[in-house]
Amino acid sequence: MDFTSAKTERVLRNELLWEDAYGIRMLPEDSVDTVIDIGGNIGLYSLQARFRFPTARIIAFEPSPGVLEIFKKNTAGLDIEVYPIGLGEGKKAYLGESLKILAKSYTTNGTRKDISCDTLTLPDMFEKYKIDPERASLKIDCEGAEKYLVGDKTSENLLTACTHVGIETHFDYSMYRKWLWEIFTSRHLMNISRFGKHLIIAQFFSKKLYSHIYRHWLREKPKYVPKFKQENNT
Repeated sequence: MDFTSAKTERVLRNELLWEDAYGIRMLPEDSVDTVIDIGGNIGLYSLQARFRFPTARIIAFEPSPGVLEIFKKNTAGLDIEVYPIGLGEGKKAYLGESLKILAKSYTTNGTRKDISCDTLTLPDMFEKYKIDPERASLKIDCEGAEKYLVGDKTSENLLTACTHVGIETHFDYSMYRKWLWEIFTSRHLMNISRFGKHLIIAQFFSKKLYSHIYRHWLREKPKYVPKFKQENNT
């Protein structure tokens, strides 16, 4: 499998394979019909999703041309759709040259014009590519563009309509913690991981699925149950 750099390989293997930060391995195989990978990078998450959900539709978005080519090479022959689109306001955006090694966000204000790309809002992505949020798993890691979801009710409704959402936040947590709590952590939260300054939140909006996953957690990690119960009874 190809990576853009040793740093990229280390970061992605840690987040996706060792930590399962987005919680995809917690999902039962029959719980998801569609996987949406926004910020597909070199394809490791989509590849993981294909082996987890052999019959699911997998659709990815990766705006960086060089990274997109690696994505296509890594996922060739696995029936994974990928498009050169970024999450945004529907305007032309610009990728910083260092984005290809997972370093910086892209902007729409023209301050950096290394690589241009097209963007779509989350609702437009779902509409254009005919994505049904029901029984869908949505992963978002788009180097700061998740800020365009904040306060947009249509986008927020799509998030909560999905069965599962995994999102990496790059914005200032102190500014958006109320939004994160209202949309994510006040519901059926499963995991919050910190990687440097970033948070990855894994959220399950299906109460039935959450209960199934929690029972699985009890079976797999019984040594933590007494402590969990004790903390919640105090």
